[in-house]
Amino acid sequence: MKAITLIEPWCWAIAHAGKNIENRTWVTRYRGVLVLHSGKAKLDAYGVQIIHEITGRPMGEIAKAANRLRGKVTAVCRLVNIEKPRRFRHSSLIKPLDETNPWAMKGQNHWCLIDVIPMPRPFPARGAQGLWENRDAFIEVKRQVETLAASEDEKMRQLALRMGTYIDRSLARLRPRR
Repeated sequence: MKAITLIEPWCWAIAHAGKNIENRTWVTRYRGVLVLHSGKAKLDAYGVQIIHEITGRPMGEIAKAANRLRGKVTAVCRLVNIEKPRRFRHSSLIKPLDETNPWAMKGQNHWCLIDVIPMPRPFPARGAQGLWENRDAFIEVKRQVETLAASEDEKMRQLALRMGTYIDRSLARLRPRR
């Protein structure tokens, strides 16, 4: 299990607006459960505008919601693939991801995210650059996902149960505290 810190409003967009691609200049071999942490840095105003253009949501609503999440763990998902720029199949029937997905930025590595679960109660945590680990934060994520497994919403219940299994496996592989 790994975590990544994102500048707002991008973390909010993944958790609440259907953003299923994280654009990065770098790649990782890691695939699996990814905890999303919202950095404390100043809100990216250009990002608010982009999200507004893609989703149609009011810019003020996006900015207000994203600002409330700064410095907190906001969601958990699975990183299942990274598509590198300009390395697509040459079939004329298949468009590159950055031409078909509005969240994919040209020239970036596209981290493909699935099974996104927003935290019912986002909680403060210290972030870091790159991929990082924080056992206490991961245990709180597990606790919150377990509460969603009792949800009356069948789709969320099934997603939470599946994610809970992935989280349990990931926690078992974490290095013990020193």
